[in-house]
Amino acid sequence: MNASEPIKCRRCGTAHAVQTSFDLCPRCLLGNALAMGDEPCPYQVIAPIDEDAGGITYLAQGITRSHRQVALKIHGWRDDTEQVMSRYQRWKPVLARVRQRSASTLLDVGLTADGFLYQASEYVPGWPLSALESHSVGMTDRKELARQLTAALDDAHAAGVVHLKLDTSKVKISTASSPHATILGLGSGLVVDGLEGSPDVDRLALTRILHQLNVSS
Repeated sequence: MNASEPIKCRRCGTAHAVQTSFDLCPRCLLGNALAMGDEPCPYQVIAPIDEDAGGITYLAQGITRSHRQVALKIHGWRDDTEQVMSRYQRWKPVLARVRQRSASTLLDVGLTADGFLYQASEYVPGWPLSALESHSVGMTDRKELARQLTAALDDAHAAGVVHLKLDTSKVKISTASSPHATILGLGSGLVVDGLEGSPDVDRLALTRILHQLNVSS
């Protein structure tokens, strides 16, 4: 397929943006992955918000226990779901120790009725740090954002959690009331990707992020 040609859903034929491992558009993936069954995914999808080669992320709301909004990622078919679930049980109590307003950790990992892996994290409104230059953010606010990110990473490391995939796309910024930065996906690398490594990887990534903010480490 030519890179410039639209990608078509193998079920309905609708063109969509990103080649995925299941070749379904967001609507058909949703219908397939969240089909009601004996153990349905315990989230009600509101709207798609992102798509990459690994899966599609939706804004969703819990339908059991809590009704909080989450970022729900439905992955394409994987053959390592048992290992992922085992890692989640291992890391779940460790992730629960991270109590940081500037860190969004995994809330839930499970399987849909059709066997697709899903992961749910707290939904964080705002815009990615990679779009910083398109927003008017003064130096005082940049320093505050840098302080928040540094504190969040320090607290996560103190709890025994590393990010391992930290970059500007994994940081959300909001200036609605006061400047606030949130690190996204804390725990995803450890649980979903099976990565483990030194906190030094995060510290190096944070240095690059502070450079993006034009703030010294």
